[in-house]
Amino acid sequence: MKKLTKIAIILVLFTFLVSISQNALAHDLINNIIYPRESCISYRLNLIVLDLQTKTPISNAKIYMDDKLIGKTNQYGKFFYIIEDNKLHKIRIEKEGYLPKTISIYPMGMASCYFKKIVYLERIQEQPQPRPPSPINPLYPCEPSNPLVLIFPSIKEGYPSDTITYKLKIVNKNSFFCQPSKIKLWVKCKSGFICYTNKKGTILAPLSSFTTTLYVKILTKTPGIYPIEIYAKDLTYNKETKILGFVKVLKKKKPKPKPKPKIFEIEILSLDVPSEVCINNETEAKAKVKLISNRPSLLFVNWMLDDNLISQTLNFFQINQTKEFSINFVVKEEGNHTIKIIVGKYFPYDYNPIKKIKVKSFYAINCTKEMEENKTEEEITKPKVSYHRHVYHRHVVVSENVSKEEKRIEINFLPIQIPEKIKYGKKLNFSVKINLTESPQYPTYLTVFVYVDEKMDSFYPISFLKEGLKEVKVSIDTSKYSAGNHSLFVYLIVNGISKNQTKLFEIVGAHCIEILDIQKIGNYLYFKVRNCGNYDEENISVKEMNNKLEIAKNITLKRNSEKVFGIDLNEIKTKKLKLKVENDYAKVCKEISLEKAIFISEIFFKIVIILLIASLLAYGIYRYQQIQIRKIPEEFPKEI
Repeated sequence: MKKLTKIAIILVLFTFLVSISQNALAHDLINNIIYPRESCISYRLNLIVLDLQTKTPISNAKIYMDDKLIGKTNQYGKFFYIIEDNKLHKIRIEKEGYLPKTISIYPMGMASCYFKKIVYLERIQEQPQPRPPSPINPLYPCEPSNPLVLIFPSIKEGYPSDTITYKLKIVNKNSFFCQPSKIKLWVKCKSGFICYTNKKGTILAPLSSFTTTLYVKILTKTPGIYPIEIYAKDLTYNKETKILGFVKVLKKKKPKPKPKPKIFEIEILSLDVPSEVCINNETEAKAKVKLISNRPSLLFVNWMLDDNLISQTLNFFQINQTKEFSINFVVKEEGNHTIKIIVGKYFPYDYNPIKKIKVKSFYAINCTKEMEENKTEEEITKPKVSYHRHVYHRHVVVSENVSKEEKRIEINFLPIQIPEKIKYGKKLNFSVKINLTESPQYPTYLTVFVYVDEKMDSFYPISFLKEGLKEVKVSIDTSKYSAGNHSLFVYLIVNGISKNQTKLFEIVGAHCIEILDIQKIGNYLYFKVRNCGNYDEENISVKEMNNKLEIAKNITLKRNSEKVFGIDLNEIKTKKLKLKVENDYAKVCKEISLEKAIFISEIFFKIVIILLIASLLAYGIYRYQQIQIRKIPEEFPKEI
């Protein structure tokens, strides 16, 4: 009986111990491993992260699941996340200044699909630094040093009127046992710049630093690299440091003016011609044309009968002007025909102008067939005359046994007289004289175009009411062009007849550069560049174009000053040189042929060599003759 009692007591104790161990295991699993229910589709994870000492929420704590960042806690230390699988996951919580903590979630057998966990993070204990010995301790003396000044970047680019910035860092390099220093900071710039910092100085402990911003405003317009001097002085120990920064001023590109939108459109409002006409009779066609433009333009108007040109005129249209045109034409054959009008913008040498076309069809019948049978032979052979009423042509239509005649315009374009040189800013005035000797019909219209350097400067429409001489006064503003040589091209056109004249002139004064005194000395070619204008010239570049050599750049020449440049002929690969000297206001080019160029220094050197050789030869001949005369014979004649 006692044995059974002992066995029963042992079984009770064993059962009690087993239950305690199971409860402890369950508690560990709840704290570290969570088993969600297998039937859940997804599981909601709710974490609350608190400080272990203060029990306050920790915001912005990083949450990692399987070493992958899935989010951060909010300002209340809370974090929510949805888990969509049944795998084992490791959750790690990290925050700067705290020890990281890891928990595990295993989605098997959890009682609920919602899991809430409060996680406490322990703060890292900062180890106090050992207190340094007293500065007055002779074992640790103070060693002062010059402040360290750093600039980032060391060089920076900018355009005139820009403000650029640099970062400055000043470090107190005194030893650890020195007293705090009072640091003074200042900068110096060249004229044409404004430099300043947002801090003029501060008090720094040994081995500490501070940063500030340096501002540089660019006032100068001259491109180049300019230094900036930065000073830092330790007023406590009288130590000073100086460093240099640099600013690179770039040439500011002139903004291109926005071109005004060009409005240009031609409309042929109407084209009227009878639907039936009689052959061998005059028929009139009328058309109305409108120009939609913001500037006056010269238009050509061409009439075509069955794709044959029968009339060609030039007409000057004002802004948004409408004009009517008419033409008389004669059809010789019965059947269907077309009349076509072509209106377009006229410009010399433009083979694809802006134009509009309108076509109309009509039918031609023989209205006088019966009357022709009753006419006499004399009436039949009498020519029929028909005139085209347009500006330039008059056609005569005759019977089959009489040839077709055409009368054209005859004009004389008298020579133009202009000065060879003109000062910059003055008007270039000249006259264009045109003599009309014959024209089929009056008034006769023509146009004079004036080009400078292949660009149209102006044009002048002229009308002749009768034969005679007309003079057009032309004025060109030279301030629109740079100093140097220019070409003038005057172009006259009427009824397909064109005449032109070309003249050259030079603009001097104001901004002017010229190339002078080209000399070859040894293997070098020297030349002078002179400022012949009224202003100081800056940013002058000197180049040789054929060999693509840059001789000099960013050169400044004062008024009436000059400078000598040289070219090493060993670097030249061509027989001709093209020197180009230019800046923003003036330009000059000059070509040199190395084969044909005659240099004074070479001629003088050759003459000296020839004279020296001739003198040596003359002296040698003279000495030879003297030796022959004084030569004593070896044998003397015997006495008789």
